[in-house]
Amino acid sequence: MIFIILTTRSKPPVCQSHDILWYNGTMADKFNNRPCVYMLRCRDGSLYTGWTSDFGRRLQAHQSGKGGKYTRSRLPVEPVYLELLPDKSAALRREAAIKKMKPADKRALLSSSSNVLGEFNSQP
Repeated sequence: MIFIILTTRSKPPVCQSHDILWYNGTMADKFNNRPCVYMLRCRDGSLYTGWTSDFGRRLQAHQSGKGGKYTRSRLPVEPVYLELLPDKSAALRREAAIKKMKPADKRALLSSSSNVLGEFNSQP
């Protein structure tokens, strides 16, 4: 999986509304500054669930070992699920609901229509 963040600033690289976020070679600037829930597949195969209002910045933090304590010891991580939500409150509620799901139900979400990353994962 290829994930590249291009930014107009020199330090630190952070996605903002004027940045371009590329995912698997496809422009995906709609991910920037949008509340969302995401799942990362860790090195050991486990799924980490979180929420953010800046997916590019948060993913970069996880991949550099500065994200959650859980992912820090399970690097590298790969984004496998992203669901855009209307506001922070909805994102927090959705994150809590996903964290209560059984592992099989979480895996089913990966191929659901709510997974924005599915648009990119299904392209050749």
